[in-house]
Amino acid sequence: MKITVYVGEYGGDAALQKEYGLGLFIDSRLHNCLFDFGNKTAEKNLSALEIFPEFADVAVLSHGHVFVGGGLPALKPRLKNAKLYARETAFEPHYFKKSRLSYKTISLPKKLTAEGTVFTKSFLKIDEELSLLSNFKPDKKLLEAPRYFVDGKKYFETDTFAHEQALLVTEEGKSVLFVGAAHAGLKQMMERAEKTYQRPVSAVVGALALTDKKGKPIFGEEWVCNFAFELEKFTSAEFYFAAGVGDAVFNALQEELGERIHRLSVGETKEL
Repeated sequence: MKITVYVGEYGGDAALQKEYGLGLFIDSRLHNCLFDFGNKTAEKNLSALEIFPEFADVAVLSHGHVFVGGGLPALKPRLKNAKLYARETAFEPHYFKKSRLSYKTISLPKKLTAEGTVFTKSFLKIDEELSLLSNFKPDKKLLEAPRYFVDGKKYFETDTFAHEQALLVTEEGKSVLFVGAAHAGLKQMMERAEKTYQRPVSAVVGALALTDKKGKPIFGEEWVCNFAFELEKFTSAEFYFAAGVGDAVFNALQEELGERIHRLSVGETKEL
């Protein structure tokens, strides 16, 4: 399969715009799939790359944050031949805690409706090649000092990421897992994928929410080191990320994973 990054944080191509977000075009044996839609750069970058949403037959929204779904209102009318898959709770309000008393809205655009969307449960096998995994149990460490929230009955409540899903593409015996941020914990997602199909994940592609827009780590050094140690145990997997892994975090992960971890640039096409 070929994966082209049309929204991402890294790269130096002057013809393409960068942003803290994700958008991937997946050209597999059976499908043309759009996985996530960035925020502000998707439409222009797709045009520059001569990728046409009209040719997609599958579209997947990984979760309900603007960094991956802000570009969807402009693209959705062009997805004439594609089914859009999302979790129902992706369209609800979501917030990021900037400080003790400051919360920022990171919800999908209000003008984006759920009309025509196929809502997924904990598992959906689309066909022999594509499956969607969701309803993950978040890492307890992430919930101890929460940064992401949803509306509660009276106050904000900790986001348990019920709105998040991952796409598993199986082709020629390889299982490639696509994630939009892996908020619920990448380890849990990989374990679910491997348990479901009784085969190791050969690659993880997408974005991680480990650094902010300025590349500053969201989690402490010890947490990142433990995270890298967990990933190292998946000895068959390569890791490719287009956003959310700034220099400090990437270097820390690379110390543990070596040449198995990579950053993808906007406009880059990777064949797996």
